[in-house]
Amino acid sequence: MSCAQLTGLDGFQVETSSAETSGGAGGTSGGAGGTSGGAGGTGSPSSEDCTDGLDNDGDGLIDCEDIEDCSPADYECVPAAPSGWSRNVRVAIVDHAMASTLPACPGGTEAHDYFAGPATEAVCSSCDGCAWNRDEAECFAPTLSCHSSTSSNTDCSGNPTSERPNYRGNVCESFITGVPNSVSCRITDGASLRRRGECSAAPDGGQLQTSPWAQVIRVCTGTSRDGGHCDDGHECLPRTNDDPAFGDLACVLKPGNEACPAGWTDLEQQIFETGVDTRACAACGCDLGALGCIGGGFRAYDFSNCNGSSITIDSNQCVDITSILGQSFSFRSEAATVTGDVTCTGGQGSGAVAPTDPAKLCCRQSP
Repeated sequence: MSCAQLTGLDGFQVETSSAETSGGAGGTSGGAGGTSGGAGGTGSPSSEDCTDGLDNDGDGLIDCEDIEDCSPADYECVPAAPSGWSRNVRVAIVDHAMASTLPACPGGTEAHDYFAGPATEAVCSSCDGCAWNRDEAECFAPTLSCHSSTSSNTDCSGNPTSERPNYRGNVCESFITGVPNSVSCRITDGASLRRRGECSAAPDGGQLQTSPWAQVIRVCTGTSRDGGHCDDGHECLPRTNDDPAFGDLACVLKPGNEACPAGWTDLEQQIFETGVDTRACAACGCDLGALGCIGGGFRAYDFSNCNGSSITIDSNQCVDITSILGQSFSFRSEAATVTGDVTCTGGQGSGAVAPTDPAKLCCRQSP
């Protein structure tokens, strides 16, 4: 059964029987249901969505123009981002070392972390703290060459009849048989190192001292909206000061390194998704190449076991020791002295961070 609306019947009274009234009550009840349905369509308007470009609550005001529902304390007209830029972006920026303190993105946004300020060099801790025990270093005695004969050889002529290379210090060598009639000796070669001693590299040296990036940027991207009723080239968007962790920056983002659009230049930052870190520090060590030996020699004694009178032999000048020869004689070696010092090595830095996957972050300060 169809229903039509009647008009102009204000002066008429309609009478019905009780049966009809009962039926009419049913119909009225049905009509009430219809009326209730009508109330759903023409009742209180929906609340204003301040970023969709529509007059949702039917008050004739759209988005930022509707200051009762879209308070200027919460919404503002901002320059519209050009095509290709992600809008409705909020950021939190901290030093790389404080990355663990980054706040979670607000609900309804998608989080992505970027990095800025790649390290251009490797800064390493010093290797100067190496430790060398000089007391463990030791030199041999220099080489002693002697010329002996049954006749007379007091000027070291001819080929040596004996040589004593690489004798440790304080070694006594006795001759009690076959003592020659004459002996002359001299030093023919300098001493060499027997032991260099232990050297420990700096324990905390050669370590990278800086982060691979200067900053970490948490980018929170919400759904792009087209809020209206702003001046040409602007759009109505929420202010960003409702969450102190994200400051008061409204931002746009685009892959690459394109210049920031007009109106979005309060913060211009080149950021990167990742990078290749080739930084390294040379391992710490010790250079013992400067160590050497100086001095040393031998003493010739007129008795065995290095007793009695002695003559010193400590240069390449020939020394005649015939005067101490008897039924026995002996030599005692004297080690050379260690010279030079150890150089701590390592700690040189090399390499850098090569950023990849760039993006441009452009922000404006909310007033």
